[in-house]
Amino acid sequence: MHDPEHPSRKLSTYLPKDLRDQVIVEPKKTYTEFLMIEVFTFLSQIFIFFTCALYSSNFLRNEPLLFKYIDVKLKSIDPTETVVIVMASLTAIGLLKLIQKAAPKESFTIKIIDSVINQIPKFFYTLSASFIGVLIAVIFFVINNPDTPDNLGILAYSGFALVTFIYGIMCGTGLAFLLNYKNLVKKHSMKENSELPPTSHDKK
Repeated sequence: MHDPEHPSRKLSTYLPKDLRDQVIVEPKKTYTEFLMIEVFTFLSQIFIFFTCALYSSNFLRNEPLLFKYIDVKLKSIDPTETVVIVMASLTAIGLLKLIQKAAPKESFTIKIIDSVINQIPKFFYTLSASFIGVLIAVIFFVINNPDTPDNLGILAYSGFALVTFIYGIMCGTGLAFLLNYKNLVKKHSMKENSELPPTSHDKK
């Protein structure tokens, strides 16, 4: 009877000879790569909500429908609720981290918890992006209709959008960085790893 641990039973024996002894490792992200991924994730969500405003208002041509959409979005944003959500998110992360420490190493539970924890910062992107998307739609509408009543001005709307963007970056990207900074590397360290001498298997 074949031993399951015998080399002939390992999956690596079915790989081509030149790949048999190589280990596939997912490269770590640099600080710049991590920041770019998070910012573009945030920007993509802003674009989605802006597009929703376009479709909901017949591409900003229907004022009643646009302001109806804006009214729904603004009513769903509550500063007090936002603070509570921040506290709840930190509590959830703490509990998941405790469960993670209690779980066996390299278990599937740890991978699930990592995935769940990394999704929590995305909520702040969604919360901020929905408001920014609405503000961008309002800015374009005001540009096309400068005589709109109760118009605060493009500068005011742009200021609100900028403040909300900074909030989303601080909460979303900041929290994501705190959760992942141990897995990030500096750019020069990645170059050093790529310049390591070949192993004995490579020489063969």
